Amino acid sequence: MAKMNGVAALILLAVVTIFAYLTAEHLVSSLEGMVEANPKVSKEWITLIIIPIISNAAEHTTALIVARKGKFDLAMSVAVGSCIQIAFLVIPILILVAWGMGKPLTLLFDPMETVVCFLLPSVWCWTLILSCRFSSSRSSSSSSLLRMENPTG
Repeated sequence: MAKMNGVAALILLAVVTIFAYLTAEHLVSSLEGMVEANPKVSKEWITLIIIPIISNAAEHTTALIVARKGKFDLAMSVAVGSCIQIAFLVIPILILVAWGMGKPLTLLFDPMETVVCFLLPSVWCWTLILSCRFSSSRSSSSSSLLRMENPTG
């Protein structure tokens, strides 16, 4: 397997960082246009709900794939790690950056946004917990049935 030297890796990192910056700038400018065109859609809802879901699509896909393979511990680790990353790193940094720009970012949401922010992760976690619980009980009962049919196996 071919390895990349350090200089090429740094150049590639710089190019990808510039590309990520340009993509983020385009996203922000299109977001402002969308909010102006659709006043019923709040900018906070899009930035706090929709963009994190889209940006963490790879993590969500990984969690779903490993959960399908029966590796629920790994799926929960990926999901919890993603939540911790957003809760303890991204949101505080965004608040500090907003304050530095002179635009205080408060976490005071409308009642509907608060309900969605609370219920969506709760429903998702309970669905995952219950699916793990019922899938493990089905597998144990089916393996018990197989042992009854074949007592030597």
